[in-house]
Amino acid sequence: MDQTTPLAQAGQLSALADRFTSLRAQLTTETAEPGSGTDGLRHLTPLLTHSQDLVTEALARLTVLNDSPAASRPGARAAADCLATVVENSAHASACLAMAVSDNTYDAAPFHAEQPERDSEHQERHRQARTAITAHLDDAAGRLDNCATACRYTASWLHSAAPAQGAAPAKPVKLSQIQHQVTAAQGVRR
Repeated sequence: MDQTTPLAQAGQLSALADRFTSLRAQLTTETAEPGSGTDGLRHLTPLLTHSQDLVTEALARLTVLNDSPAASRPGARAAADCLATVVENSAHASACLAMAVSDNTYDAAPFHAEQPERDSEHQERHRQARTAITAHLDDAAGRLDNCATACRYTASWLHSAAPAQGAAPAKPVKLSQIQHQVTAAQGVRR
């Protein structure tokens, strides 16, 4: 099947929406008890790389739509604008995950290790990091919801913009002799 047909594009966008929803579910699980330190980094790394893959895929879907025959149909500009917001929101979700990596606290030695860190200081540093990470994950999750919704909206438009499959051209109606006489009497030309 041609990947630029409206139905193929709709299928690709529906699959992309499912991927956004899946990543959002992973973030929800992570937000329930975000890790910090080395554990936090191990959990955040695959989420960040997955989100960046989704940005790339969203940009590819926008490019395909823009270059496809569907771009000449009514509503194509709104659909392209909708996919552009998917690119923006998915990039923002990636930025949120990158900020979570940045706000993560690491257990490496400080520059000036004259005084060892007390356990209470260590716990407070990790508590603050988890609070910041949770805020970033919540923001990213909201953005991913927006992406999934916009992908489904655009897929729906593509379904409606697709020509009917297997639709044969209408056959001309053949009139009977009596129907010809009646239409001729009424001044209707056929």
